[in-house]
Amino acid sequence: MQASGGGSIVNLSSVYGIVGSHNVAAYHASKGAIRIMSKTDALAFAEDRIRVNSVHPGFIWTPMLEAGAQVPGVAPEAVHSAMAKLHPLGTLGEPDDVAYGILFLVSEESKFVTGSELVIDGGYTARYPAAQAKKTRPVPGFAVVADCARSISAPLRAGRGATFDVAEADASLAQIVGGYFQRHFVAGDD
Repeated sequence: MQASGGGSIVNLSSVYGIVGSHNVAAYHASKGAIRIMSKTDALAFAEDRIRVNSVHPGFIWTPMLEAGAQVPGVAPEAVHSAMAKLHPLGTLGEPDDVAYGILFLVSEESKFVTGSELVIDGGYTARYPAAQAKKTRPVPGFAVVADCARSISAPLRAGRGATFDVAEADASLAQIVGGYFQRHFVAGDD
């Protein structure tokens, strides 16, 4: 990019790079690190006309999240609806919502945007400080991310290096997400 006279780098983080929760400090720290690294790189490469930004998606209805909605005795639509209620807009995001945000950041329409965070979360983080001020319990969903982070990092901790079977990880994540919904939406512990 330096040789070509500029460009755009978009780093994917998470809403958990903006807000934290009561568990999985390492996951939140890694997502926060992406946010700060993007700002640092934006400054480092500005004179090369390379823009660097981060994107922070919230709950996006993907095959992984859909697989997690398969809870025995609970209709997937009920789980989807419960998760959607966590967002002020009353819905979950779709992959295209994130893709269009990234498309904007790599386009010339964002030529004056660098070192910024684009949060695509249906208002999820907008309500977060108010929830903390009232000292409410953490919202359902933080545990899903926590469990997913532990699942993905397990092969690394086991000494298998930075590569692992994606299908194995996807199956593990689906099992974790399904277990979470079983505990919190079937058992009513939200």
